[in-house]
Amino acid sequence: MLLYQFILISIMKNPQNIRNLKSAVQRLAAFTLIELLVVIAIIGILAGILIPAVGKVRESSNSATCVSNLRQITAVSLMYANENGGRLPSQGKQPDDDSSTFWFQKIAPMLGGYAGMDAGEAERGIECYRCPSALAQHAPGDNPNNSLIKTYCINTLLNAAGSYEDTTGARVFPGMPVMKAINPAKTVIYMDGHLASASMPYWHRDAGRGRLMSSVGNNFVHSGTSINVAFLDGHVGNVTAEEVPEENTLFWSPLALQ
Repeated sequence: MLLYQFILISIMKNPQNIRNLKSAVQRLAAFTLIELLVVIAIIGILAGILIPAVGKVRESSNSATCVSNLRQITAVSLMYANENGGRLPSQGKQPDDDSSTFWFQKIAPMLGGYAGMDAGEAERGIECYRCPSALAQHAPGDNPNNSLIKTYCINTLLNAAGSYEDTTGARVFPGMPVMKAINPAKTVIYMDGHLASASMPYWHRDAGRGRLMSSVGNNFVHSGTSINVAFLDGHVGNVTAEEVPEENTLFWSPLALQ
């Protein structure tokens, strides 16, 4: 209270004190250039710390969704085999069938689709066919013959096991009997996909080592270094480009000895 009285008396004695007081307040309220630069630098440092952390959290969430998708797809594929003579869904023509029906069409009714879905309908309609990390890296394209949305592939060697040519010369894929796999826990059935090309982004329906390794930067969609893979026993793992085995191993071939 005494301070306020002192200030008031000083102003009444000399009006110039009002301008002096205003100038002093403005000086106290204003940032100097150095102070402003320090604040900007601190904000930049915090942004540099937080932005990568946010990106890692997002990728971790996307990868967890991808793992869940692959587990679901593998589980229903094993259910499909149980209902179809022990044979897995295959990628292509079936015995006594004039048309090719792809693996993701065959299991679509077990994932909320319906029997007879065409390839485009199945790719667009079944949400668990899409890895969010893949779609974040490669936006779907517009090729009219592919929906360019399904991002998972079937193991091409597993798919080809037991295939043969019919009397017309057409390749028939009856689907591999699950019981023939030497070590289901070591053989891949599905995986993050092989991209056709960066300029026409859609994922092939089956993939092998050569296709995946043909463009590591495009195909290894998790942090640019790894893919998620589902094994025949139902578990899902993550492998980097350096860890992908050769094609003559159990990882790819269900009939390999090691």
